[in-house]
Amino acid sequence: MNGKSTGWDCNRVIDMVVERIRENDPDFESFGVHDLRRTFSTGLNRAKFDDRWIEMSLAHAPRNRIAAIYNVNRYLAERKIMLQCWADNPVVRARCARQRSAERPAPFGVRRPPAAR
Repeated sequence: MNGKSTGWDCNRVIDMVVERIRENDPDFESFGVHDLRRTFSTGLNRAKFDDRWIEMSLAHAPRNRIAAIYNVNRYLAERKIMLQCWADNPVVRARCARQRSAERPAPFGVRRPPAAR
């Protein structure tokens, strides 16, 4: 064993947890690693975080391979903020995303409305 966990390990742990929950709640619906990844992606997209940050956090390859050659930024500081918002509190996620979006400069040619006070 190389010390790294695998998708199989994660699925096995989730299966064991679901089994334990079902002992007390037989109607509990099963889920897997990809369900958690989908929830993570959907929640962060709903909160309006940058799609590049979300995809990088899911270890997905960039969709535009040519652009990826020229843009080697890993957005570590931005992703750290995004992940901390996700971890802190589900209610705070959307509020945190709006705050970060207001602080982030708009892409060239895009005008953002003034932030509400």
